[in-house]
Amino acid sequence: MKRLPHKLFETFVLVGIFTSGFVFGFIFKFPFFTISREIEIMDIVSIAVTILALYFVSKVLDKSKDEKRMEKDLIIKRTEEYYDNLVEFKKKVSQNNLIYQDVAMQCKNMKIGINLLVSLMGVGKINVSTVKIGIIQKLIKKVLQLLTLRTNVVNSVIILTTSELRIIDMEIEKLKNLILNLEFDIIRD
Repeated sequence: MKRLPHKLFETFVLVGIFTSGFVFGFIFKFPFFTISREIEIMDIVSIAVTILALYFVSKVLDKSKDEKRMEKDLIIKRTEEYYDNLVEFKKKVSQNNLIYQDVAMQCKNMKIGINLLVSLMGVGKINVSTVKIGIIQKLIKKVLQLLTLRTNVVNSVIILTTSELRIIDMEIEKLKNLILNLEFDIIRD
């Protein structure tokens, strides 16, 4: 079933309310109300000004709501891209064929990416727990340290033991879950 466009639906609702008001007025004639057959021009002007004012106020409110939605959509898109990059990074780590410079660049990009998300949320006035952001930043730093500080590097390739791989894999999985929770927080705001 196809849905009606928003403007068409609004038009039908307004026409329906207006028509039902007339029908209700003619069906129920109250003796203490009188209907004059004359219409004064000031009454028409007053009604027209009221309708125009309501129309413009609703347009301004809709515009600000649409702008907020667009900002949120942009931030959600960036969060999804960040999450997808984490998934790809986790695949590379699990293959245990990591070039040191690539890992350093990936971790640097992870730091830059989360800082970009934080600044976008600030610009978009989206309220997300600073504690959660801090945990994500600490986890990124921990993954970077696990991959670069205590690893065996041979010919620019990082050699990881099975236990190191498991630990790094768990940390990246935690990071993915936190990013997913962050996206949910953005949606709920």
